[in-house]
Amino acid sequence: MKKVIFSNLIGALLLASCTQKGPMVLETHDVDFLNRTGDVVHGKFLDLDVAGGHTIAVYDTLLMVTTGNPAALLQVYHTETLKPLAMLCQQGHAANEFADKYIFKSDQTFLRDEDVIIVLRGEGGNTLKEINVSASVREGYTVVEGIRNDMPHGCADVVGLDNGTDRLFIFNNHNYNMIENVYNPPSFSVLSSNGTEDVDVYTRLVDFENPVYSTFWYDGSICKHPSKNIVVQCMHTMDYIHFFNLDSGKCFSIHQKGAPTLGGIRVRNEIVNDIYMYDFNHFSQSIATEDMFLVIYYGGDYRKDNLVQSHGEAAELLAFDWNGNYLGGVKLDIIADDLAYNPMTNMLYGFRIRDEKIVTYDLSGFK
Repeated sequence: MKKVIFSNLIGALLLASCTQKGPMVLETHDVDFLNRTGDVVHGKFLDLDVAGGHTIAVYDTLLMVTTGNPAALLQVYHTETLKPLAMLCQQGHAANEFADKYIFKSDQTFLRDEDVIIVLRGEGGNTLKEINVSASVREGYTVVEGIRNDMPHGCADVVGLDNGTDRLFIFNNHNYNMIENVYNPPSFSVLSSNGTEDVDVYTRLVDFENPVYSTFWYDGSICKHPSKNIVVQCMHTMDYIHFFNLDSGKCFSIHQKGAPTLGGIRVRNEIVNDIYMYDFNHFSQSIATEDMFLVIYYGGDYRKDNLVQSHGEAAELLAFDWNGNYLGGVKLDIIADDLAYNPMTNMLYGFRIRDEKIVTYDLSGFK
């Protein structure tokens, strides 16, 4: 397996070898985004219920929802009229079908030759399929442009590079070595026809009372820049965002100033739901645009105050540029399980599994 060591990290690695070795090799910059969001933006429900839906995507006038309906695992609607445009991806064994009815988006929707492509993941996470949504709407059946059936074991998140799936960026959190009976840090890598290139991030696990919990501790949402090979991972359990510029080789992290660090925490065995006793709700879904990415944040006072008041329907939406600078944010009064953003209309869409509703936020006033 070929090892990738980015040139801009060599000095940091040499310095780390001469001092106490930390749990992460990435250069980390402190940023202050805690409790700095603006006004509350109120969500509105669309007059559209999608039974069995779970993830959502949008591109221009195409609103796409993955569902558990074996007759239409991907349903496409018009964003303005809300009329159905296509019922795609039936359950079955053909190339343009999925054998497993549970599919979800790979957080990637893009244009190819003026057609909208969405990448879906299914078959227990082992398969990626590029669905040409525009051609499918025109032709009246599901048009698949590419298929990959080689997702590595333990692949928690994957996103295609170069606006396709020939080269993949992978986060693998299956970190238990059964032969040696040890837990290792999760890994990041680039998978292509040339093999696998590791991207060095972690040197060791953080301090766990029981390392079995390390599998979930490093989880985070991944999103990719729409036109560049820049990927970010926003951690669920801590105030860290990792940046991977796979074109320049520049990789780094940002971290909330004053928040616990990977090298300074001890994770105890108790998994407690009380947010004050065991707060592992930090970043959630992330969405990429050309100039910035948006990410849901649960670690601020707005969320905590709403939990105390038994409201629960509260989250903050933060914006960062691709250099890690905090741009601002807003408060949301209705939460959703999956998000999509249309930069052409400045509308944020969210799908709620609990009531199978779609909520929208007008972000045109967001600065």
